[in-house]
Amino acid sequence: MNYIIKAAKNFAKIRSVIDTTIKNKMNVMQSLSIIAKLKTD
Repeated sequence: MNYIIKAAKNFAKIRSVIDTTIKNKMNVMQSLSIIAKLKTD
């Protein structure tokens, strides 16, 4: 059940990025691509 909550949180984060990108009249695919290339520690 815990994986469902984690998946829902991940979806919300991605959806938030998409909505903000659209709101700022930016390219969604380009923005997601940039985020995907970021390295996390």
